[in-house]
Formats: sequence, structure tokens, C-alpha cells
Amino acid sequence: MMKRFWGLLIVISELAFAYGGFGTKALFVNFLGLKQRLNEYNYEWWGRDSFHLTQPLWWLEGQGQGGAGPVTFGGGGAVTFRSTKTDSLGAKIAGVAGSFKFGYPVRLTSFLEVQPNVDFGINSLLIFVHSRESGMSNFNRWFLTWGFNVLPAVTATGRFRSGVSSWAGIYVTGGYLIPLGSQNWYGSELPPEFSVRGWAIGAGLIFGRMAPKPFRI
Repeated sequence: MMKRFWGLLIVISELAFAYGGFGTKALFVNFLGLKQRLNEYNYEWWGRDSFHLTQPLWWLEGQGQGGAGPVTFGGGGAVTFRSTKTDSLGAKIAGVAGSFKFGYPVRLTSFLEVQPNVDFGINSLLIFVHSRESGMSNFNRWFLTWGFNVLPAVTATGRFRSGVSSWAGIYVTGGYLIPLGSQNWYGSELPPEFSVRGWAIGAGLIFGRMAPKPFRI
């Protein structure tokens, strides 16, 4: 019984360190199919301009992770919003995403850490197109898409001690977002040829507690 008790304390001590942070992420998706559909709508509404929709799609993200021995696990969330317009129509893109991640951190120096990690998540985007003039005959179309994805990535973190048992730092991460299956679409008409996939690069601030030393029995 006592051995089990001390074993449980060791496990708890190993789990008793965690970190979290926030930052931005650039997702380099291909907007070509979506731009073509938006331009078609604009020309139908007697417009002459074209939508300027360029990469990347920027996200604000937050994350939190904990550790058990050499492995880390945690989760995060992100939001995005973008607005663009032409002479006749305007378009807004809003989205939310969430993920659960596993990682294996490797300490290269006392302050530099590299972590290969894999994120499993879900993303959703709402695309709303509307006319820019008032009246009963206003033009509007909307599309909602969601899907599951996986993001293999590598994260580099620079950590600096900020207290007796705490630290602060910066992180840079990069990977490729891959859809798991096809995107699910809902909306006014047939969906545009658009997929949430591409290179993802992020950076931000991170804060945490130092990993405690395990009990010696």
C-alpha cells in the first residue's frame, strides 16, 4: 500500500508542471477557388472590381500544455476574422478552431528547447457575402464549412527564468495543416472550391513553471 502511495506522489510530481501562452499564426491557404466565386457574385451584381484576397489567413491563438515525464500534452484554440470588399459587394470571413496536441520536447541548451509535436483539431469558417448598398433587394450569400485536421509541426522555445520556479519565453512554430477527410459545407448555394490546408507558421509569448525534481525513495 505504501509503495502505491509513494508511486502516486511521484506521478503527481511529474505532472505538476505546465505552461501556456498566446500568439499569432499565419495559415497559407489557397484562396483561388474562393476568390473566383466571390468575383462571380460581384460581376452578377454589376460590379467591375475583383476581390483582393491574398495569403496568409491570420489567427489569434492561445494554448496550454502539461507534462508527464518526457511527453507533453495539451490543447489550444484560435480565432480569425477578415474583411474585404469591391465596388459592389463586401465579404467577411470569420472562424474558430480548437486542437489537442502531443509533443516530445528536447532541451538543446539551458534556455533553448525544440519540440516535435502533432496537433489533432477541428476548424470552422463562416463566409458572408453582401451588397454594399441599402435597399430591399440587397444581395447576400453565406457559406459555413468545418472539418477535422492534423498538424505535424516543430516548435522552438526560448525560455528565461523569471522567478524561483517560473519562466517566460518566446516560441516559434511551423508545420503543415492536413485535412482529415473532406470539408463539410452548408450555405446558400453549392460551395466554392476551397480547402483549409497549407503551411502554418506561428509565434508568440509563453509562460510556465519549472519541472520539479521527482521524489527520491
